[in-house]
Amino acid sequence: RSWDPSIPWRAVSGDRLLELGCIQVLDLAHNVERIGLPVRDLHGHLYGYTCRALNPVDAEPKYAPLAPVGVDWRDKELPVKKALFLLDQALKGGWDQVVLTEGPYDALHLWNVGIPALAILGAGNWNEIKASIIAGAGIQVVWVMMDNDNAGHLANDKVSESLSSVGLSAKVMGLPAGVKDPGGMSEKQLNWLKRQLGI
Repeated sequence: RSWDPSIPWRAVSGDRLLELGCIQVLDLAHNVERIGLPVRDLHGHLYGYTCRALNPVDAEPKYAPLAPVGVDWRDKELPVKKALFLLDQALKGGWDQVVLTEGPYDALHLWNVGIPALAILGAGNWNEIKASIIAGAGIQVVWVMMDNDNAGHLANDKVSESLSSVGLSAKVMGLPAGVKDPGGMSEKQLNWLKRQLGI
């Protein structure tokens, strides 16, 4: 069902979540309530949802895919190798620069305060297809900000090199000290990031 606009999720208001097309789902396979974050293609068509556990937040798996019709939980229903979360917002907003994150909540946290962001849906899901999609979306500058761990550091280099190979300006932007991922950035740190992007 559609997200209840009276219910915020973390720092994001229910109205914004509803506007984005989020849904509430009961994942019977894992016995947990989830928020479904819509993942769309370049034309705005719905690939499906990446669904984050709500309570308990540490339920496994943390994210689970859901088909557009909401009938089953199967990895093949969400083509993560060519999907970018918030791509539809990039096209709608005419963004010429983005911050590229690993996880969808990271991108949502930035988007919620006016920072253009996309998520690659996991450090291991980057490939040349996604680089081409970003270039085709009219984006010119990409600030690469993966998680502050070994996988994220390796992804920073891989992603920036890949983006540069398709003619984009790619810049690795490290997270502030002690911050695990972009979703954990404070208001002060988010304002710092805005200044770096000139917004």
